[in-house]
Amino acid sequence: GAWWAERNLHTWAPDLIYCRVSHWTHPVLQLQERWSVPMIAEVNGVTEDHLAAVHRAGWVRSRILAHEKECLRRAERIIVVTEHIKEHILKRDTRLEPKRILVIPNGVNARLFTPCSQQEARRELGLPLEDLWIGYTGTLLWWQGVEVLVDAFALLKQRKSNAKLLIAGYGDAWPGLQRQVEDRGVKDSVHFTGQFTRERASAYINACDICVVPKRPLRSGYSPIKLYQYMACARPVVASNLPGFEILREAFAGVTVPAEDPVAMSQALRELAEDEDKREAMGKCGRRLVEQKFTWTHVAKQILGEL
Repeated sequence: GAWWAERNLHTWAPDLIYCRVSHWTHPVLQLQERWSVPMIAEVNGVTEDHLAAVHRAGWVRSRILAHEKECLRRAERIIVVTEHIKEHILKRDTRLEPKRILVIPNGVNARLFTPCSQQEARRELGLPLEDLWIGYTGTLLWWQGVEVLVDAFALLKQRKSNAKLLIAGYGDAWPGLQRQVEDRGVKDSVHFTGQFTRERASAYINACDICVVPKRPLRSGYSPIKLYQYMACARPVVASNLPGFEILREAFAGVTVPAEDPVAMSQALRELAEDEDKREAMGKCGRRLVEQKFTWTHVAKQILGEL
C-alpha cells in the first residue's frame, strides 16, 4: 500500500488515512506528513508482546515502538479492539487523551463465512465424512496455544476413537507441532493443511463439528477474528477462558476452559462431542450473535459514527 501510494503521490491523495499499526508503520507516517490529511490508527495487540515472541533485535524494537508512539500521537482517533489494549497504550504514553481512543471489537464477513453443508465441505476438502472433526484455523504462533489443543486432542482420542483434528494454517510453531503429534501417537488422526486462502477457510470451518480457540494469556486480551468466523459458520466453540471470550457463555455459543489446560479442554470437547443437539443450538446462537453485532458492517458504522 505504501509503495503504491509513493508512486502516485503527485496524481492522487486520500481524504483520510486508516492505518493498522504494525511493525512497519514508518512509511505511513511519511505519507501522512506529505499529504497532510487526518489519520485513524487501529491497534490490534500489545506490540511489546509480539516483538518478544518474534525475537526482534533491541534496536529494531526501539525503532518500531518509537514509530508506533508517533503514529498514535498524530492520529485523530485510535481504534483498539479490547479495553486491555486501551489501558496499555494510555499507561505507556500519558500524553494520549483517553477520549481519542475507541474500543471497537473485530468482526467478520458474514456473507463469506456462512453455514453450509458439512458433508459437502468435507467432500470438497477430501476429508472422511463420518469422523468427528475438531478444527483450528489461523496462524501457528506460540500465543495461539495450538500445542495445548494437540495435547487435549490426544486425551480426547483415548475416549473418542473416531475423533480427528484439522489444523489449518502455518507459522513458526509448525515444526514443533509436527513432532508433537508424533510424540503423542496421534499423527494419523491429525490433518495439517499448511497455508490457505480466506475463501478456503470457510470450508475448513464448516467441515468441523467443533472449532477451538486455544489462546494463551496476553496483556492485550482478545478479539480474535477466527472466533467470529467460527460463530458466523454456526459452529460451537471451545475457547480459553480469557478476556474477550465471555461472549461465548453469555450468548450460549460455546464454552470456555482455563487457558493452557489440556485436561479441561479435552473434557469440554468430549462433552460437546457427545451432545449433537447442544452443538447445533450453540452454533445457531453464535450465528445470530454475529448477525446482530459482529459483521464488518457493524464495525464500520461504529467507526464512522465516531468521526
